[in-house]
Amino acid sequence: MAAQAIPLDSLDLEPDAHLSLRIDRQRCRFCRCTEDAPCLIAMRKDRAGNYLLAFDGTRTARVQPCTWYIPGVCSNPTCVHLLIQESHEAARSVRMRKNG
Repeated sequence: MAAQAIPLDSLDLEPDAHLSLRIDRQRCRFCRCTEDAPCLIAMRKDRAGNYLLAFDGTRTARVQPCTWYIPGVCSNPTCVHLLIQESHEAARSVRMRKNG
C-alpha cells in the first residue's frame, strides 16, 4: 500500500513563521550549497562491497556530490539531520499548542 498525501488545508495548524519562509529551490537552506557547487560527501566501501558514509574524509578518496533530498535541502547527512531535528521541534510545538 502506498502512502497517501494528506491535504494541508484539512489539518488544524496555525502557520509558523519559520515554516512560511520561501523555499529557495536553488540553494540548501542549511549548508547553502547549490547545484553548481554541491557538497562533497565522503564515501567508503566495506568488505562486502557496500558503500557507506566515511566519517573521516581524510581516509578516503571516494566522494560523491550531494543531491536534493527535498526542495531546498540537500542530501548531506548533516543537512538531513538538521531537517529531522527541525521537524521534531515543529511537531512538539504543535502538540504543546493543542494541549495548552
